[in-house]
Amino acid sequence: MQLSQPQGRFKVIIAAYITSKKVQLLDGDVILNELKGTGLTKKSTIRLFKLANFETSNLKGEIGILPKNKVLEVKRELKKMFQI
Repeated sequence: MQLSQPQGRFKVIIAAYITSKKVQLLDGDVILNELKGTGLTKKSTIRLFKLANFETSNLKGEIGILPKNKVLEVKRELKKMFQI
């Protein structure tokens, strides 16, 4: 899941890991039950403690969009995790 706008000469983004495997929930996890418009086919979990950065030139494209209520939840969880 893309968390930032492209930055710098190489247009690098920050992304969070998403899994459809059943996981033990941790602080910062956001559950995706409603899949309409997300491009996902199974209930999934966004794992905000597992971040990575990518050059946009290495990405193939957009699969879907996160519902607005989940965007707000992700923002709240990131603020809690980073204490900002």
